[in-house]
This record gives sequence, structure tokens and C-alpha cells, in this order.
Amino acid sequence: MLIENQRTVTCAPTNTAVAEVASRVLGVIEESSGGGAATKCFFGDVVLFGNEDRMAVDRKLENIFLDTRVRRLRQCLMPITGWTKSLSSMIALQEDSMVPYERYDEAIQGCVLDLVSEEIKLRNVTVVCSLRTMDDKKVKEMQKDLLEVQKKAREVEREKMSFETYFQSNYKKLAKDLRTCVETFVDDLPRSATSEENFCCMAEVLLLLDAFGVLVQSEPVEQLQALFKRHSDVRFRLREAISSCLRKLWLLSSNFKLPEMYDSRTIDLEFLLQNAKIVLCTASSSYRLLYMQKAQPLEVPVVDEAAQLKECESLIPLQLPGVRHAVLIDDEYLLPALVKSKEGDPPGSGVALQGPGPAIEEKLGKQVYSMHDGSFSVKVRTVDGFQGAEEDVIIFSTVRSNTAGKIGFLADTNRTNVALTRANALDDDVFVWYVLQTLPVDPGQREDAGERQNDMAADRGRRKERGCFLDAKDDQDLACAIIKASIELDGVENLLKFDMLRIGGSRRSGV
Repeated sequence: MLIENQRTVTCAPTNTAVAEVASRVLGVIEESSGGGAATKCFFGDVVLFGNEDRMAVDRKLENIFLDTRVRRLRQCLMPITGWTKSLSSMIALQEDSMVPYERYDEAIQGCVLDLVSEEIKLRNVTVVCSLRTMDDKKVKEMQKDLLEVQKKAREVEREKMSFETYFQSNYKKLAKDLRTCVETFVDDLPRSATSEENFCCMAEVLLLLDAFGVLVQSEPVEQLQALFKRHSDVRFRLREAISSCLRKLWLLSSNFKLPEMYDSRTIDLEFLLQNAKIVLCTASSSYRLLYMQKAQPLEVPVVDEAAQLKECESLIPLQLPGVRHAVLIDDEYLLPALVKSKEGDPPGSGVALQGPGPAIEEKLGKQVYSMHDGSFSVKVRTVDGFQGAEEDVIIFSTVRSNTAGKIGFLADTNRTNVALTRANALDDDVFVWYVLQTLPVDPGQREDAGERQNDMAADRGRRKERGCFLDAKDDQDLACAIIKASIELDGVENLLKFDMLRIGGSRRSGV
């Protein structure tokens, strides 16, 4: 879609699923960066928006997340400190640095003269007071003020910069500001915001600024002064370097015009969303796109995990103006739409979320985060909340402890399928770890339980054939790791209670 210049909105029912799709899109863009101009895609043409906390936006997704992109661009669009000011200041600095330096020198001299005048005045007053009165305390206070003025005058003279220092300090600051703005524009500006020539020109300007900065440091100060005094004895490479840099800077000043917008809402709605080629969001939040009246239509809505959408929710992206075709993607064997109602379950229109799920999620999350050292990321969620996402390593538990022996997790084949398919299939080194436990089953559910356990057994069998299944009772290292983790979590009593130290017997625990 990016290569064909086709504007697309890509939706999913949940923030988790949208974040996963966004990660895949970023991967495609990174792969295309090494291709030719005809196959290149750019981060600036893709926008992700939604709830930042619920999407768990990481550093990678921040490249395309709308709110963080607006914050970066807003700094560059500010009239006093942004791109326009930095560009004009750099041009002025390179065209004639002598005039501003002379003004700076005059200001320093004026400050010194003021301090000297104040010093003379204080000295005279001190002498008069010492002759007329015998108040030693007052005389000492005036002498102290006199010393402060003298100290301040010396500091001003000492901190006065030479022309070389003045030029290089200002040059480094402006070059850094311009680099920040250029890098932001390359990553965050939609390609339709300006011409490709301007993007190329910005890249060339950074190279020229770096080259000129290195050259200035290697040249004597006399050459630098002669350059700005227009003397004829300036070395050719120095004159040519500043001329090339100025040509590109003036070209950008004339051709690269940014919109005058400084508030966040104007930047995101009237600029970024209207110019993006691919917009990523949940189906329910796609209503924001209805307000883009002047933008080119989003002709193709693509909905991932479409079966999880309720009918009313799926209509939101389909009602966007200009929609011609729609692509709905899903797997009938995964979870359908979530309806928190017992009445919705029999006709198959939805499933009820397990009540203990969030509590289990919170408890496991606290335990895991208390153990790991921060060198890797850990996500703890219910199976329902993880549909649409994938990770390299998946650990999921089917342990049940209810006295009634109800099947719980295993009662729904679709939920089981979701759990078994969350490992990243594109990665050769993926792992799915099971934490299993066999408990007595309610006689009324024995048939369903047997069927579900057969499904799990079949999956384990396939993994055994590929050499991807380990059982704690057969692997001493794995058994020791389980025992060590349980001890660290103060679970020794549970180990003894469930006879886990032997990792075997009638109660099976496989990983």
C-alpha cells in the first residue's frame, strides 16, 4: 500500500492487536530501507494513535506513535526555538560573524564600564563615610559591596570570548539544533509534506555542516577572521566549504516551508493524519478520521482480528468517507467478540471473560517483575487480552485449583488455540512453555475435558517430534530451575504440598 501510494486505515479490535500490527509494519519499513527508491517506505508515512498506556508503546513504536511524534515536531515548529529560527541564525552566522561579534564585544565593554563606574562611586562614598562617621559597621558593609563589584568586573572580563571561541560555540549550538530538526523531519514528516529534493538537501546540509565544523577547528584564527572580512588571502577549501553550505541553507530557506501550527491538536489532526499513507488504530477510535474533511480519502480499511469485532464496532471504519474496498482478516478458530453477558454465549455471539483472569494477571505480574533484572521485557496478560499479539517466548499456565474440578480454561477450544499460537512463527528460536497440572474433573464435564486434554497432548506430541518439548521430570536442570524459582518466591510449602520436589509421580508437572 505504501509503495502504491494507497491511503489505508488498518484497524484491530484491541490495543494489543493494533500494537502487534504496528510492529510488523515497522519491520517491513526497516526491510525496505535497503531497497531502491521505488521500493522504499518511510516512517513518516505511517501513524499509530490510541491509548499510549494500553498499547504499551515501547521505544520502537514511539517512532510512529502520534502523541510522541507531535511532541517531537512541535519543538521544531516553534517560531522562537525551532527550525526556522535555527536556519536563519545559521545563515546569518556564516554570512557575517564579525558584526554580531563586534556587538557582543561592545556589550561586554559596556557592562565592564558600568561596573567600573559603580566601583568608583562606591569607593568615593566609602571614603566620605569613613571620614565623617566612626560607624565601622557601615564602612565595612560598603567595603564589602565594593569588593563584590570588583569581583564581578573581573569575572566579566575573564569570561569574554575570543572571536574564535564565540564563532565555534554558536556554530556548534546551531548545528546541533539543525541536526535535531532534520532528523525529526526525516523520521516524522509525511513524505507528501514537501518534495524529495528538500529531504535530500537536508541530508546534504548535515554533511556540509559537519565538514565545515571540522575544517574551522583545524584552521588558524587569522584565516577565520579573514574569511568574514572578505580578504582575498583566504584558503580555497575554507571559502568553498562555507559557500557550498550557504547555498544549501538558502535553498532550504526558500523552498522548504513548514505550516504555521503550534498546538498539538492542529499538528496531529490537520497535518499528520491528513498526510499519512497508513493509519493504525483500534476500530472504535477510527471515528477520529471522520473529521478529516480536506484529506485524500482512506480508500481501503484493513481490519485484523475481524471476528473479535462486534457488528456495531465494525461499522465505524467502514463508514469513513471515500471507502471503496474493505479487507477483513481473521481465523475462525480463535476467540470471537467479547460480550460480558451470559445471555450472549449460547448463540455464539460472544464469550464471557473469566472472572479471576485480571487477579491472576496482577499476581503473576508482581512476581515476575520482582525476579527479573530489567534486561528483558515481560508482559503478563490473560489469554483473551493477548489475542493478536506474539512474542518469541510464551509461558502460559493451565493450572486449576477449584474444588469443583471445573475445566475453566480448557472449556473453550478457541481460547486454547489462541494460547498455543502466540509464539512468533517467523522466528526459528521460539519457545512455548507449559505449566500443567492434572486435577480431578467434574464427572459432568469429563467428556469435554478429555477432548481438550487430547488437543493439548497432540500439540505436545508435535513439539516432541521437533525436539522442542522438555519435561521437568526428565530434565534435571529444568527441575532444579523450577525448585530454585519456587524457593525465591517463598513457595517451598507449595513444593512440599504438591510433591513437586520429585517433579513426577501421579501428579504431572510438565514444562
